[in-house]
Amino acid sequence: AMVEMLIYWKLHEEANLYATRGVELIEKSDSKIKQKNPMVFGQIYLYKGIVMKDMGHLDSCGYYLDKASQMVKTLPYNSGQVDIDIIRGEMFTMGTNADSLSKGEKMLLAAQLQATPRNKAVASFDLAQLAFKRGDDRKAEQLLDTVYAISRQLPASLCITGAYEKGLSHYLKTGNLLMVSKFAEAYLGEQQNTVDKVTVPKLA
Repeated sequence: AMVEMLIYWKLHEEANLYATRGVELIEKSDSKIKQKNPMVFGQIYLYKGIVMKDMGHLDSCGYYLDKASQMVKTLPYNSGQVDIDIIRGEMFTMGTNADSLSKGEKMLLAAQLQATPRNKAVASFDLAQLAFKRGDDRKAEQLLDTVYAISRQLPASLCITGAYEKGLSHYLKTGNLLMVSKFAEAYLGEQQNTVDKVTVPKLA
């Protein structure tokens, strides 16, 4: 929980301290305990991988994602592996290498097809950012609209961090006032909810 909170606040050095501690505790755990709690242990490895990605240590990120995959391999896809595949896809789309971008896109598309609504929105947002990187604004807009449509049906606490802000910024540049209005309203609502229901309880 500490790692999740610190990632949300972009305090990566601090998040890494807790992620490392979590991994250390896993490594000391009895194998029978691991077998009983694969989703929990897999998530700890996943968070360590996310921290490594955010800090730019992509080789280490891949290592911990592999560890996470081993933990959740017997579980249904949406009980851990989808999150791992999305982070892998994000990792591959961080660079500029065409093969890496294509590999990441395929992973995100696969996750998008099989995921729960929230993860489908996350994968769609990642694909939108990839489309922007490639200069395909039309495709990016379609994906942003998909994210908007899905996320508006989710509980406010399951906001897709950065999606409304990105949409608002893009449509301000293009002068699409209708979409500016929609994304601005959603972004302001997200910000208020973040203060009321996410940041304050996590801070406490």
